[in-house]
Amino acid sequence: MGQIIADLQSLVNGAILLWAGIWKVFIPRSRQIALHTALSMLFQRTAMTQVVYRLVGTVEITVGLLLLLPPHRWWEMRLATGLAAAFVVYLLFSIKAAPGRPCGCFGGREVAVSWRTLARAGLLLALTVIGWQARRFWFTAIVVNPWQLSLVAIEALLLVGLSPEFDWTRARLLASANHPSQVRAEADCETATVPLSETLQQLRRSAPFRALYRSLGSEPLDYWREGCWRFLCFEAEYEGRKATVVFAVPILWRPHRVRAAVVDETDGTVLLLLDHQAAESHFASCGGQSANQG
Repeated sequence: MGQIIADLQSLVNGAILLWAGIWKVFIPRSRQIALHTALSMLFQRTAMTQVVYRLVGTVEITVGLLLLLPPHRWWEMRLATGLAAAFVVYLLFSIKAAPGRPCGCFGGREVAVSWRTLARAGLLLALTVIGWQARRFWFTAIVVNPWQLSLVAIEALLLVGLSPEFDWTRARLLASANHPSQVRAEADCETATVPLSETLQQLRRSAPFRALYRSLGSEPLDYWREGCWRFLCFEAEYEGRKATVVFAVPILWRPHRVRAAVVDETDGTVLLLLDHQAAESHFASCGGQSANQG
């Protein structure tokens, strides 16, 4: 049985690396997610962070194709092990130096690195080491014993279960939040624990953010939480004037309720209000709030 499992790891790890690489290189939204990962702390410039992120994706695609395409080569799985070990180190760094930031590994929802993310990386590392014992190409192994596909399915389900980005139950709760009769609407928003990464994801899906996106010139400069709202401040230029854009984002998933204000940095004049009824009193200033409250 151990030999059978080893022979299949080129298929499992190759498919995972190929998917992760395609996401990083070809999906436009991944470039924005990259800016919120711990990579942005290692590479201060936005362009450099995105270049490194794409480079990692290119390496993943290359190693993934080597594993998936014939013939079987003993050194291919060693390359995958090196990548998996690097991911574990990166996640440990991210948890230590940038808690709350997303992994940016496999796409899906943008959620903070957690023990599940680290467990998934550890499992992938273990599977690549098991793959060192492979003696034949994965397709040949499956042709000889088609039932081995069930083992592949079990490994895939286990990896998905350890992937918070693809937490289908949570995704359904988020999707149902637009309907007050659903369970998410009954949550106590004032005490709900929601990571900053989820607030940023909700913000980017809102109409006010899309309307003001081209005016923004920074990542959030400051953020804080008050009750059921989280407020985020961005440096911006609006109609030729240096300004600050303040977004009010509901703690629970309500992209249609996001508000925004554009404030002139020179005299504090409110240049623009978008959907401001529930948050107008909070848009006066950015500097006096503590990011630690977020």
